Amino acid sequence: MKVLNRILRWTDTGIKYEAEPRHAELIIEDLELDKAKGVTTPGTKEEGRIKGNNQDLLDIQKASEYRAIAARMNYLAADRPDIAFAVKEAAREMSNPTIGGWDRLKRIGRYLSHRPRMVINYKWQRMPTQACIYLSLIHISEPTRRYAISYAVFCL
Repeated sequence: MKVLNRILRWTDTGIKYEAEPRHAELIIEDLELDKAKGVTTPGTKEEGRIKGNNQDLLDIQKASEYRAIAARMNYLAADRPDIAFAVKEAAREMSNPTIGGWDRLKRIGRYLSHRPRMVINYKWQRMPTQACIYLSLIHISEPTRRYAISYAVFCL
């Protein structure tokens, strides 16, 4: 079943959830990484910070491409927690993309070429037999007024 182009499958063990694979394919294609060697992590501390010219700004055309690819990655990251942090770091430079930022985008693209799909498994759970309620009451007394704040958390 598809919901907003996300793939959902009901199985005997639970629900399998997958982001639309087309976005990863488009990112790889836009970065021209079709035949690139994949990497096992979407980012490193040093990626995009090692070269001497890493702080130089991209030209207008390349900056526009950067923003388009980073926006697509940001959309994909909502369904792919494995790339979420690296994409957030790449999105920080959307206002002034640099050469180092482009290197970080390419690193994420190489990771996506290595792992183009990710399936999240939500396993079936047993029906709860009891419920827990946690309560907190805070009594605040001020010279002009007195009131209480209460919180409740209901867990199954």
